[in-house]
Amino acid sequence: MGSQKTATEASKASFISGVVSAAADNDPTTVATLAIAGASFVYGFEWLLLVIVPMMAVVQAIGTRVAAVAREGLQSSIRRRYGIYVGGFSLVCIMSVNIITYAADLVAGGAALNLLTGLDFRWFLVPVSLAVGFLLALGTMEKIRRVLIVLPLAFVAYIVAAFLARPNWHDVVRGFIPH
Repeated sequence: MGSQKTATEASKASFISGVVSAAADNDPTTVATLAIAGASFVYGFEWLLLVIVPMMAVVQAIGTRVAAVAREGLQSSIRRRYGIYVGGFSLVCIMSVNIITYAADLVAGGAALNLLTGLDFRWFLVPVSLAVGFLLALGTMEKIRRVLIVLPLAFVAYIVAAFLARPNWHDVVRGFIPH
């Protein structure tokens, strides 16, 4: 009975981690890129969703299961398998991408708040950075997970916005057919 409960808890944690990881790719820089692509190509590449979404789901599922079985993250696995030099190189690469992405997301988030409030985006950079830093420095993994699991609910706004935009639904459906 105890192992059943543990497996259920592990499955729930795996699902939560997968939701948070998947939602993390909906950051402001990604939304801006998709907005530009949508404005440029309208519904021309919509059919790619039918290919890309299942592939992304598989990658998320495999990554979560590998981490659950190995009981370590990808960086630790690389370092253990390939040594300290390859592990160090991959760590520098990961940190570089994360820092650049965080900076771009911070500016894009500030620009979004500028649109909502009319205040210059720079007024938001320090408070948001401090809030994220405070959460990471003082929060436990469980507290951070509880905060991050709520954030994907904001993506319901995309669905609402799709209906409020009143698109030509015939064109939307036709966009799922490659041409």
